[in-house]
Amino acid sequence: MIVFMMRTAKHLKGDIEGKVGSLATKGSALGLFVFVFLLVVREGVETVLTLFAVSLNSTELMSFLGTLLGVGHRSPLA
Repeated sequence: MIVFMMRTAKHLKGDIEGKVGSLATKGSALGLFVFVFLLVVREGVETVLTLFAVSLNSTELMSFLGTLLGVGHRSPLA
């Protein structure tokens, strides 16, 4: 997953910026809202599923450390 995201992040950022720019120039406020809402929901679902999987396979300490490392890392989209 890490290797995939390292390769995909470069193109993903441009795709997202292009889509947001396209929706903004069209004046589609509803389309822009739905697009951003779905991006945020997707990130939330990924976080919940990752934390749930970690808690099933390790102790609470490892889960806590993994959560800190995951939240503390710099996103390639930022």
